[in-house]
Amino acid sequence: MTLIPNETEWPSFYEQPQRYAKLGLRDSWLQTHLKTLSERYEEESLPLTNEECGDSHQLLQDKFVNILPEHWTVCSVTLMQNALYVVQLRRKETPFVLRLPLDRHKGISYEEALAELRAIIQGSDETIHNSLNCTEKSAIEAWWKRRKELDTRLKTLLEKMEQDWLSGFKGILSARAPEFKEELTRFQRGLSECVHKLVKAVIPSLKQVDFSLALCRVILRLGRYPTPHELDDVTRFLVLTYGEQQQQQQQQTTNELESKVDYKKLTEQMRVLLGRYHEKCSMAGIDSCLKKGAASKEHVILILDKHLQMFPIESLPTLRAQSSSRLPCLSFLRDRILYVQAQQRSLTTDWQDLKVSKRSAYYVLNPGGDLRDTQRAFEPLFKSVPDWDGVIQTTPMELECRRALESYDVYMYFGHSAGQAFMRGTTVRQMPKCAVSLLMGCSSGVLESNGQFESYGYVLNYLLAGSPAVVANLWDVTDRSIDRLTKHMLNAWGMTSATGGKSIVQAVAESRSQCSLPYLIGAAPVVYGIPVYTTEDIL
Repeated sequence: MTLIPNETEWPSFYEQPQRYAKLGLRDSWLQTHLKTLSERYEEESLPLTNEECGDSHQLLQDKFVNILPEHWTVCSVTLMQNALYVVQLRRKETPFVLRLPLDRHKGISYEEALAELRAIIQGSDETIHNSLNCTEKSAIEAWWKRRKELDTRLKTLLEKMEQDWLSGFKGILSARAPEFKEELTRFQRGLSECVHKLVKAVIPSLKQVDFSLALCRVILRLGRYPTPHELDDVTRFLVLTYGEQQQQQQQQTTNELESKVDYKKLTEQMRVLLGRYHEKCSMAGIDSCLKKGAASKEHVILILDKHLQMFPIESLPTLRAQSSSRLPCLSFLRDRILYVQAQQRSLTTDWQDLKVSKRSAYYVLNPGGDLRDTQRAFEPLFKSVPDWDGVIQTTPMELECRRALESYDVYMYFGHSAGQAFMRGTTVRQMPKCAVSLLMGCSSGVLESNGQFESYGYVLNYLLAGSPAVVANLWDVTDRSIDRLTKHMLNAWGMTSATGGKSIVQAVAESRSQCSLPYLIGAAPVVYGIPVYTTEDIL
């Protein structure tokens, strides 16, 4: 009888209460956590009662949203019928939803953006494969010129996506910003009144729409000096909300407002309102524009659908310097929150960010023996830490890797792909626990398209096994460039320095600019999971 759960059955604590004890899980908190997850998923697999169906929104709020830490913002982004549906979730706040048509500015389409991304990655792959043929100085210079052109193209693509798709509403992907509550209320009132005044001048029967605080916060994230393009996007959205009042004549009302409202005047008034709010915040010592955002613990978690997961959304201009990670779904996020709470053995105390011991690490360095530059870069560093263990220039046995993932706090892999040549995905995902993992090989974090079904990739096995965070690459990278990024990331995270203090997500974000190709290489690594910090203590 196998002790490992099969692929179609969630482990049952009622049928085999000693299952996890036999697996060697001596920590009672972990057994309790796994039991809780088992019960949650079993409960959620059952059909809802009539009463629960009527209260499904509150169930979602209680089980997935209100458990979020105060400093986390979740943004679910879905592409459907040529529009982005962005849902912003924050603790004890009503979910805020925006529908953003992609063609409202006649800019880059989804198909064009995807084609450009694929072309950039294909061009990058070609230069990587041809690098060995570049021996002459002129060939090397041409190689670097091509790589820098691809880097610029990727940067331009991301800027176009933000400008054409998000535009005036890019703030919906931003973390919380410090706010001046009295001035925020004043901004909300002023915005609602000035829009209604100009709309009423066209159609006097229209009643005032009071815009929500959530929408006002998104608009305020444009900062003190928004571009005319961004302001135009916002003002047209605000005016068109009035068209919904005339349900029987909605299109006629919308057309009349679109053609007769004084948008120039509305834009000027909006600019004044934005400037006034941020000026008042500045006078009060409130960093409303997050100019000191690098030190902020605010975090954004992206939940991207199958149409968007291949894009390095974390490197959009709005998110580039922000701590932002991704997860496939809310259930995975809920599981990690419950994991942290279980490890801290309390569900009622204030949230404490997850910490792992910098002294508990296992590395697999150059298992294939052909990444000599990577080995030279990291071997002295890894051997200088007496508490670390690992293998160098040796292919580890699957059992050895499994023991490392279950026993150590941090697992670091420096080889080709993600190590699936010696570590099967089925083995990984059946583990009851899994270390924070750095999979620094080429395309280690790629998810393959699966038609009408959700995308799937090897990295998801680590998430299914419960890894709090996995760093992986969305496409192929060159060893020296990614090694430079990784060294800076380990140092900023605190694994190889006495200071650290940043989360693994902040460390990755900060390290992107350390590359000579900050987009072609810097945008490749993303974090699947939640923020994790390091500590000197053995946990």
